[in-house]
Amino acid sequence: MCGILGVLTTPAQTTSPDFSKRLEDATRLLSHRGPDAGGVKILPEHGVGLGHRRLSILDLDPRSNQPFTSAEGLLHMTYNGEIYNFKALKKELEDKGHRFRTTSDTEVLIEGYKAWGLEELLSRITGLFAFALYDEKKRALFLARDRAGKKPLYYSRKNQSFLFASELKALFHLDPSLKEISPAGLEAYLSLKFVPSPHTLLKDVQKVPPGHYLEVHNGEAKTKRYWQPLPRRLNQRKTLDDLLGEMEKRFTTAVERRLVSDVPVCLFLSGGIDSSLITAYLNKIGVTDMTTYSIGYKNLPAFTELDYSRLVAKKFSINYQEIILDPEDAIETLEDDGVLLDEPVSDWVWVPLHHLSRRAHEDGFKVTMVGEGSDEIFFGYDSMMKGLNELKRAQNPLWKAAARAATPLLAPLYHYSTVGHRTYDRLRRLAAGEPPYLGSSVGFNKTQRHQIVGPNFADREDESLAWDFIATLYREFIQTYASHSDSRPVGWQGPSGEETHTLLRKNLSIPLPSGPASPLGVSPGERQRVDPVNLICYIEFFTKMSEVLLQRVDRITMLHSLEARAPFLDHELVEFAFSIPGDIKIKNHRLKGFLKEFASATLPPEIIQRKKMGFSFPFKEWLRGSLGRHVQDTFQQSHLFRDGWVDKTFCLNLLKNHRAGGRDHAAILWMLFDLCRWYDRWIRR
Repeated sequence: MCGILGVLTTPAQTTSPDFSKRLEDATRLLSHRGPDAGGVKILPEHGVGLGHRRLSILDLDPRSNQPFTSAEGLLHMTYNGEIYNFKALKKELEDKGHRFRTTSDTEVLIEGYKAWGLEELLSRITGLFAFALYDEKKRALFLARDRAGKKPLYYSRKNQSFLFASELKALFHLDPSLKEISPAGLEAYLSLKFVPSPHTLLKDVQKVPPGHYLEVHNGEAKTKRYWQPLPRRLNQRKTLDDLLGEMEKRFTTAVERRLVSDVPVCLFLSGGIDSSLITAYLNKIGVTDMTTYSIGYKNLPAFTELDYSRLVAKKFSINYQEIILDPEDAIETLEDDGVLLDEPVSDWVWVPLHHLSRRAHEDGFKVTMVGEGSDEIFFGYDSMMKGLNELKRAQNPLWKAAARAATPLLAPLYHYSTVGHRTYDRLRRLAAGEPPYLGSSVGFNKTQRHQIVGPNFADREDESLAWDFIATLYREFIQTYASHSDSRPVGWQGPSGEETHTLLRKNLSIPLPSGPASPLGVSPGERQRVDPVNLICYIEFFTKMSEVLLQRVDRITMLHSLEARAPFLDHELVEFAFSIPGDIKIKNHRLKGFLKEFASATLPPEIIQRKKMGFSFPFKEWLRGSLGRHVQDTFQQSHLFRDGWVDKTFCLNLLKNHRAGGRDHAAILWMLFDLCRWYDRWIRR
């Protein structure tokens, strides 16, 4: 895994005395992503500069260092990632007459581009990646990002230059003027706890969306989608046994692929079903010496899964390691400027992930496996089951009528109330015909906007960036999945914003049949056009998972020069999961019902039947102790409030109420706390 960056500008700029030094200095800022080697390449006649930092995992030979140039000297690549099927692709290319100078997957990408073009190359490769390829003959720059968005890629078009990088800090060095807040981006962050692609918190910085590539040519930048996980049809005619057999094959392949490495691989084991399944299948395919790392919390058994991870360790042959954290460890981590990322992370689990990654790095590992993705594609969150109920209510005319009647009556009360807005906003959305389910990553609802925003937002109209993004996901799902069409319009973007509500009402107002025939109330042989279970999975996949969890995993693991691989996000496994009908996916009306059925053949029942806990962190509890004072000091001093972006008094009152034992505001307080730290360190310093 690596760090990449580049500049596309005028030839005159690339020949200026300080251009090479700025490029080299910016590249060095990514050294944690690639401590093994680094380099830059400048093409002055094209106005191109490329930088690279290398973490050597495949083909450790220095000949594979980057930026990498093709044999004839016309193609140049800086690449971050691993292509698991590169050997098969290399054999296919060799059969077509291509010759190779290295055994790297980088050269396979370049030769594959020559043979098939970019789109077909992207359709063939399996892995995690973000890369830039400059084609001298076409005078075009291509940026591409993997299907699920495991690897980040930011870019900016400003001051007659096009810049890109794996991390924002490198862009800041290349152009300090990029440190300008986007009001629309900040409002989206406060609403969803993330800024949806292609937008960011910064006015002039964007990110390549998952499953997309960007072409920069003749001063224009065009983005195109190359992957959509939704199938043409559900696997309605397959029996449960058929689906379990297919799951066996696909999951085995997914785990095997992520063992492709010339350096040792470890695993982060939580004791939950996801990482435990990975452990079981590693053992099943003959890996008997895997090192695993698990984490627990001092004097907080309710947040510690070590009993379960120990059970998995006892059943399978692994080298089991434990880490124990206490509040002082957490505060020390949060006060460490070296761990303060250049983009806020609204999920506090990055703290324990930091300690796991640091330990794995200290023990000499460069690659780890993680369980990310399972909950989203196999319906694993309690909030998803609540979302299913929200979708059902949206079909009920009586609920809609009640919502229309109640919303205006309750509006004056909720204008001042600081609690209950989740429930009230559900009523408001139901009355307005807006998307019923927003995903599990939600910050402040529309009904609370006036309480959280500072003076900078006082005269602004309500931004719709966050809610348009959610509505777009509904439109994509309806168009590609629910229509049951034989065609699959991968690049479809949906109708215009003003058509959104009409389309949603037309497709989501189909009554869901009721009765005892199945968990969803669907009689045998009958399927509703809109499969609500898979709709919710789709929303989770492109919200919390792609924009929060994968960003957190990449940034924290790479901070410790560690590559994270997620078997559940193998794209063929993801596509299979979306083809499973919803009533089978939540078999017996259980979260992960299908996956638990699959896991029952290999895992102890204690792992499968336990209540879901998730990879957690006791921020809620520690906030009422010494960590709470640290958060209060941060709020008191932060420029985020002084500069008028967020209301300071409102945030301090939330903290005071939480610390006094009132409502649980921990998730919102963390989001604000990390936002303050980021703003003070990266925007104002």
